[in-house]
Amino acid sequence: MIQMPRAAEIPAISAGPPGRDLASTNEKRWGLSGVRLTRAGWIGVLMMALVWYGSVVAESNLLLLLCGMFAGLLIISTWIVTRAVRRLSVQRLVSESAVVGTDFSIHYRMHNPRRCRVRSVWISELVGQQDRLALPETYVPAFEPNSTILIEQRGRALRRGPTSLDRVALWSRFPFGLVRARRIVSLPRELIVLPRLYSVRGDAFGLRGRHVAHSSASRRNLVVRHQSGADDFLGLREYRHGDSLRWVYWRRSARTGQLVIRQMYPYRSSGFTIVVDHRMNGTLADPEEQRERAVSAAASMACHALERGLRVGLIILARRPGAVPPVSGRIHRAKIMMELALMQGEPKDDLAEALGASGRRALQGLPCVLVTCHQDKQVRCLEESLAGTCGEVKVCRPGAEDFDAVFDRPLGSTEATVNGPPRPVTQASHGTGGAA
Repeated sequence: MIQMPRAAEIPAISAGPPGRDLASTNEKRWGLSGVRLTRAGWIGVLMMALVWYGSVVAESNLLLLLCGMFAGLLIISTWIVTRAVRRLSVQRLVSESAVVGTDFSIHYRMHNPRRCRVRSVWISELVGQQDRLALPETYVPAFEPNSTILIEQRGRALRRGPTSLDRVALWSRFPFGLVRARRIVSLPRELIVLPRLYSVRGDAFGLRGRHVAHSSASRRNLVVRHQSGADDFLGLREYRHGDSLRWVYWRRSARTGQLVIRQMYPYRSSGFTIVVDHRMNGTLADPEEQRERAVSAAASMACHALERGLRVGLIILARRPGAVPPVSGRIHRAKIMMELALMQGEPKDDLAEALGASGRRALQGLPCVLVTCHQDKQVRCLEESLAGTCGEVKVCRPGAEDFDAVFDRPLGSTEATVNGPPRPVTQASHGTGGAA
């Protein structure tokens, strides 16, 4: 369980129009279904029942008056707490993805349209799949009259896969703690939990590529003089004697009055294809954990190679087989991570049959890394099939000696994010603010 600090002393801001990605609430739909007695309230009711029985037996009007005072206290508590929760409006902003084992932010924008202060409100998420996310409750001590505040809640992703943030619960038991009123707001939002990333060391699986001989310094001075097609653009530099005029950037040259050459790097750089066997090995001590380690290894290899300019392909052997052709770039990195995050179930057919024609086309003759938890006949048949198509096949298996030699401890939250941190929310400023 994650312990969260209280959202105390949160400054108020003037409310603006809701953002495009924010889902607002409907303040008019509200019933008393979320109102119930707390433990203290039930104890008080039982005690007052005994007092009432004693007042009837003893014919004591004073005890009967005491019971009436407690009933009035319950009515006042119910009225106060329902009005406090009913009028609040809430909006949510959350990033589209999170990484297993790392924290992510959820921002709430809450508005109090009342002319009086609202105290002691709790905010919690009602998640569809509890085993994928750990989301604590956030406590707000007070809402100033007619103001809007921003609240940040930190959650942690526990398991890979798609999950949903279905509803937000606002509840309070102010002022006496006898009655609890809860309001459930439907704010559906899908969240993709990406696989955990490991830091990669060594080159046991050929991640660096044997055909990439250019260093980062030599790349900057490289001008490709063959046909363009699918080359990568590196930058611009001044024209030198012997450079081909076909690589002159005429628009910049006309603006600056000096010939400028495009620097290109050939797209035919080295790479490899990752084949992921998503079957779970029941003979292992923790089969689910070992399978997740295999998926994390595939994601780590892909990110490590793409950051070095290599082409990386992906073939998924799961309930729904899929193939991603080998490409490079940041967009391709996010696509591979998303495919690995959405991978579920086990293949219906044998691995060689699940590979299919589309998977063989995605290999494109590049070396292949097979990530699997098994050592059975299907894996051997798949190795032979892959070797006949791409020539070189290496097996990456969790628990093996080469696996532990390549993959180190998991990366931190700042290193593991794929699409960057959540988009910023408007900073709060002091003041009571205006109405939303």
